[in-house]
Amino acid sequence: VTRTGVIERAVLFKSGEPVSARLIEETERLLRSNRYLYDVSIRPVAVHDGVVDIEVATRDTWSLDPGLSAGRTGGANTGGFRIREYNILGTGTAIAFGRSKDVDRTSTEFDFSNPRAFGTWASFDYQNANSSDGRRQGVSLIRPFYELDARWSAGVSASDDKRIDSVYSAGNVVSQYRRTERKAEVFGGLSPGLQDGWVHRYSLGVSLQDDGYANDPTLVAPASLPDNQKLVAPFVRY
Repeated sequence: VTRTGVIERAVLFKSGEPVSARLIEETERLLRSNRYLYDVSIRPVAVHDGVVDIEVATRDTWSLDPGLSAGRTGGANTGGFRIREYNILGTGTAIAFGRSKDVDRTSTEFDFSNPRAFGTWASFDYQNANSSDGRRQGVSLIRPFYELDARWSAGVSASDDKRIDSVYSAGNVVSQYRRTERKAEVFGGLSPGLQDGWVHRYSLGVSLQDDGYANDPTLVAPASLPDNQKLVAPFVRY
């Protein structure tokens, strides 16, 4: 069962505002984009003294998504399991936990996602993976253009990935080295909103990628390491 407050925060119209068929239809579209809802109906139930009473009815669907995989690749067994809940305690928040194994590493992963962070339209996401050869973390806070008439958007994201990369020959590991990969992005956008059936959106931002490589005294080192690389790129979106 989804809490009423979660639905209320996703409704684009408020009490006391003029009735807008466009906002009603767009609200239905936004609500249907949630995996844990399979039916949404918004309809007027009463009209009195120039006031319209509108009913928002939703139906939840099964929100627990388990997964299991197994295989064999390159002479090594691979597999894992993952379980994800898209609507924890009826709040619309998603959490996931899983464990996987492939030819390079064994990892335990945890994901958290709240599409209505702090009661706003901002989406907060966090990922964490502890592996046999390192660790990966990522976090983002993004306020999107959530509706056609949304006037601004902004976001920031960052990730840090430490792992061991292998060099193969004829399917066998011949050397290994440590790799650190850091990424970050920040952006902001503006829009005049919905005008004459069109929406124009403009965004500016900058992205960063920093790759570092190093030998590990406990591993067989390759003949040469890739060059460290740092990229900073501004970007424009329309």
